[in-house]
Amino acid sequence: MNIFFDTEFTGLVSESRLLSMGLVADDDKELYIEFTDGWSEAQCSPWVLQHVMPMLGSGERLSRREAVVRLLDWLSAYDSPILLADSDSDSDSDSDWYTLLLKALLQERGVTGTCVCVKQLVFSSRGEAAPFEDAKKGYFELLKVEPHHALTDALAMRSAWHSVVKIEP
Repeated sequence: MNIFFDTEFTGLVSESRLLSMGLVADDDKELYIEFTDGWSEAQCSPWVLQHVMPMLGSGERLSRREAVVRLLDWLSAYDSPILLADSDSDSDSDSDWYTLLLKALLQERGVTGTCVCVKQLVFSSRGEAAPFEDAKKGYFELLKVEPHHALTDALAMRSAWHSVVKIEP
């Protein structure tokens, strides 16, 4: 089972903290969480304050501890091996912020890679990534939604993956 995820966080700094997390599975099930602790508005970059903060307010509001319990409960519905996948193919950064922050959250609660596989979708070149990014952009345009909302971004990623890879959900 593929589950696509995205996160929003306080900024591109070493002490970044999660603000929200969105997940969508191949079977259309969704989970969207907004974190109530572990961050403050003062930690948010100006870009996050302008582009991400206005998008918050529609998710389950949970503490970090509650969020891990909720996530594991949601994932327990799947019997098959689970791959949590994100993509940062449009970024010039070598950092995989989304994956690192999700792994750190899970590790805080003792969840290891033997329980859940968290990976980044990797493209060998910008040319290989371009159709995927175009499909994501098309998703936002078609639905007239803005990026930088964790669940919307996860939905766009899943749509793009199935469009480019030609896999039916």
